[in-house]
Amino acid sequence: MREQLTERMASQWHPIAAISDLHKRHVFQTELLGHELAVWRADDGYVNVWENRCLHRGSRLSLGINDGAELVCAYHGWRYSSRTAGCTYIPAHPSDAPAQTVCNRVYPVSLKYGLVWAALDQPENTPDIGLPETAEPLVLRSLLVGGSVEAVKGHLEIAEFALPPRVDEAGAEFELEAHPSNPLCYLNFSTDDSVSVRFILQPFDGARTVVHGLYGPALEDGSRLPVLRHYNTLLTKFREAFESENMVLAEQSGEGFDSPTSVGRNFDSVVAVEVEAEVSKRWEVASGVVGMELRPVEGEFSTFQPGAHLDLHLPNGLTRQYSVINGPGEQGYFQIGIKLEEESRGGSLFLHQEVQEGDRLRISGPHNNFGLRRDVPRTVLLAGGIGVTPLVAMAQSLHRSDLDFSLDYFVQSKEHVAFEERLDGLGAHLQIHTGLSPDETIQIVKEKLGAYDYLSQVYCCGPPPMISAIREQALILGWPPETVHYEYFENQTVLNDESIFQVHLARSGLTLDVESGRTILEVLRENGISLPSSCEQGACGTCEVAVLDGVPFHQDVYLNEAEHESGNRIMTCVSRSHSEQLVLDI
Repeated sequence: MREQLTERMASQWHPIAAISDLHKRHVFQTELLGHELAVWRADDGYVNVWENRCLHRGSRLSLGINDGAELVCAYHGWRYSSRTAGCTYIPAHPSDAPAQTVCNRVYPVSLKYGLVWAALDQPENTPDIGLPETAEPLVLRSLLVGGSVEAVKGHLEIAEFALPPRVDEAGAEFELEAHPSNPLCYLNFSTDDSVSVRFILQPFDGARTVVHGLYGPALEDGSRLPVLRHYNTLLTKFREAFESENMVLAEQSGEGFDSPTSVGRNFDSVVAVEVEAEVSKRWEVASGVVGMELRPVEGEFSTFQPGAHLDLHLPNGLTRQYSVINGPGEQGYFQIGIKLEEESRGGSLFLHQEVQEGDRLRISGPHNNFGLRRDVPRTVLLAGGIGVTPLVAMAQSLHRSDLDFSLDYFVQSKEHVAFEERLDGLGAHLQIHTGLSPDETIQIVKEKLGAYDYLSQVYCCGPPPMISAIREQALILGWPPETVHYEYFENQTVLNDESIFQVHLARSGLTLDVESGRTILEVLRENGISLPSSCEQGACGTCEVAVLDGVPFHQDVYLNEAEHESGNRIMTCVSRSHSEQLVLDI
């Protein structure tokens, strides 16, 4: 019976994502009836739904690169064309055109009602859930539920929902009924209300189901938030009740039960895990800077990418962040550079004076909020002082990949040049500038940047005044903010923590008070919300959260001015609220 049901559902249309999930140059991963799918939009707007496997070694294509026209496998660089999924390039055979038979599996796709629909076999008709072809309903939260599609269907048929309360009348409760032409679509079919609510089920695999929600008619932006908040709360309660009942049944039958989280960001999955590392090497790399090589006491370190940093959890109770300078292929250890700060609060001073070869430290990471893009023809790297450390890793990676780049390194004197042995391998790509004034430095920056040419990007790291000056010059020269990447090692903003406000968590329904002297991050953690963080001074972006309503009071150096003005993101470790309440997407 289950096999017949699965076979029948294979030729039906199923929602697999919201159209808004398909971000530019992104690859979305999902499953349908146990089949892993890679979903991506090309720059011309075409949406591809493919088998999530490279034809070469079976690597997941969702881990690859969407370059706007092709999907590039991350394993061995095989390239597949949009629309056809035909292989266009095999790096191991650069002069040979791949045979036309080398083609990935493509699934039918339809964009309708704000959702991406797909089927494993060719359906006869277009998706039908009883809405007009031109309808544009509000897409609600997608929710991954731990249960088969049959079990979730049964629970939806007895669950009670309600329309959001309105000015003229309270939201009446109603029961959902299956749509006559689509047994996986449930709606308030029996009501006379002009507003329709639909929940369409995606059979993820045999043990999990995604519930996609639609609310109509279309709403203005100002009316969307109460509806989203209302149904986020109801869907969360539905999942909790369903999985709680399933857990009891599973315990009674002796079977295991896994409770997945909702589709989207899973904060608990990215909370840092500490591991023990040994200082296998310690050496002086420049005046006032020591290098340290860390090796795992047990197992292997996690994979890193250029721009990544580690959290060092020191015995004196402090946590400090340091960039990984490893080049491509350097696995099994991490190398970092530590500058002795003149006004050290105990971090760099402890590492310089107390930590020697053979000592052990607790570390977590690597984290990367300063990732290197390698889909741009020219990359300009600008480093000041110890800010060279993440850019050393980037330069080595670009050099290894034979991509066009330049690294300009500004230092006080030759004695302050760090990691010369690594820099020497960069050849003509590197220019070191010593003893320049701020005005002389900015003049060189202007020359390196030039007018924006649509083919370049810039990465900068160093003292905060230098980064701010580079960002200002790039703006004057016409560089879009998204092409100017930067990482502050510290936030020199004088923080104001006097305000009192509330944060409402839209996904969980909690409303919390943030008192004077307390940060949003601290209040969230005290109330059981595990949010990842790293620097906790508004510089790294790890604790970023989306803002659905309210006016943030930004005190970070991670977001740019345009992002501050938009008000839709906030760094919870330092920023606060100008309004009485902030609504956060948690």
